[in-house]
Amino acid sequence: MSTGLIVVISICVVVIGGVVGFFVLRGLKGTIKIACEKSTFDPGETINGNIHLLIKKETIGNKLTISLVADETTTHYDGDERRTEHDEVYRDELVIEDKKTYPVGYENTYDFVLTIPAMDAPGKQVDGVVGVLFDALSVNRRKTKIEWQLEARLDAEGLDLVNKKDIQMRHLQVS
Repeated sequence: MSTGLIVVISICVVVIGGVVGFFVLRGLKGTIKIACEKSTFDPGETINGNIHLLIKKETIGNKLTISLVADETTTHYDGDERRTEHDEVYRDELVIEDKKTYPVGYENTYDFVLTIPAMDAPGKQVDGVVGVLFDALSVNRRKTKIEWQLEARLDAEGLDLVNKKDIQMRHLQVS
């Protein structure tokens, strides 16, 4: 077996071991889960839900939050080339609890209410036949979509406890 192959295999084992170790350590600290009444919403609608927190190891928490987050993924096409960009375009964070020490075995459910922004989805900038021709002849085409999720986070000393839940928005998807 060549030295190069041994190095590559060793690096893969270390990376995989590190990722597994990270999740095992986080699991030993506790769990955080998100529940809400439904998973599809309209602009301006209110999300009612709760966060369930279970602490397995004494944890010093800086803050417990729930956030509504929108990530925009834009794929640019230029001939045979494809380039993808990811940007966080919206974040509304609600602090549920400030700094607190959570003892071993602590368990609680926290209710939350977040309001979705009332936004219009962007449309084409050029309408009608001209817009169709522009799209058809465009050298640098792009496709954009916005993905929404709820993110519960116990910002804590050491590893944070984090959970994300995908949600769907009507009329806010961009193509």
